[in-house]
Amino acid sequence: MNRYKSGLAHSVGLMTLWQPRFYMTLPDNLYATLNYIHMNPVKKGLCDTPFEYSWSSARKLWPLDPLP
Repeated sequence: MNRYKSGLAHSVGLMTLWQPRFYMTLPDNLYATLNYIHMNPVKKGLCDTPFEYSWSSARKLWPLDPLP
């Protein structure tokens, strides 16, 4: 990965293109996190409810894996 990232940064002419490290953390409450994601288009004024937003999983048009 380091070689790939270095090569890509060099090919576009930048010395630093990537952040040094990426840390992934899992949320404590997955349902609260999903609700937060569903409410983002509502907060932005794109729709009145999460179910109205075409690209939202809140519409339940796509099968989702069950939460663990």
